[in-house]
Amino acid sequence: AFNYRSWSSVRVMTSEQRAELLKRISNDEPEKRIPFKDCVKIARDLNLTLEQ
Repeated sequence: AFNYRSWSSVRVMTSEQRAELLKRISNDEPEKRIPFKDCVKIARDLNLTLEQ
């Protein structure tokens, strides 16, 4: 009945982190994919996991 999850999977993004993330990923080309290396850097800069 219980679903055990790691601590990192239940972390919630703050509104400040979300606003900064949206600012960083918004661009003129919505279909353009962000390279994985850039995703790692953004996650590290914003103190997020890659899943978030």
